[in-house]
Amino acid sequence: GILLLAAPFLLAGGGLYLLLLTDHDINFYLTHKPPVFWLAVVLIGAILAILAALIIRRVVSWSVAIQLHLFENVSPGACLVRSQERVQGRRRDITKWVLVWLVINGVISLAGSGAVLWVGRSVVPTTAGALWSLVITLGFVILIWAVVNAGTSLLSVISFAVLQGHVYDRIARGDQFVL
Repeated sequence: GILLLAAPFLLAGGGLYLLLLTDHDINFYLTHKPPVFWLAVVLIGAILAILAALIIRRVVSWSVAIQLHLFENVSPGACLVRSQERVQGRRRDITKWVLVWLVINGVISLAGSGAVLWVGRSVVPTTAGALWSLVITLGFVILIWAVVNAGTSLLSVISFAVLQGHVYDRIARGDQFVL
């Protein structure tokens, strides 16, 4: 579903790239930033913004599909349609909370990556004198980055599941949606 939704937007972005940005290599465009580069940035950015809005709308529409299948034994084929029906009239509230979830998880991810970057920039230069020390230090920094990335990803998935569960709970009981 999402891949079919995204395909025309990705093709349009790729087409704009081929049309506007193939006269030089990427380094030329990043260094000199000619007007055609900014035109491509704006057009492809607009395409991606529209795609993001449509994907968020789709995620909101499907936000209780899994719970419908698990707790109400709705058939897999009917879950998406039934979910769209259940969130009708509440999409704006759910969208706000999905966007808040996106921002909070983005900030957490950036903070984790920033912390690893700070550690790497602090520690790696001190070991640049000996190759083995540098290799081991870089290995540890990469390991720390992997652990932080796994942790933030796990937190993101769990927090989204909790959000979906809360949305389902409010909709299934027929209460007014309040988080």
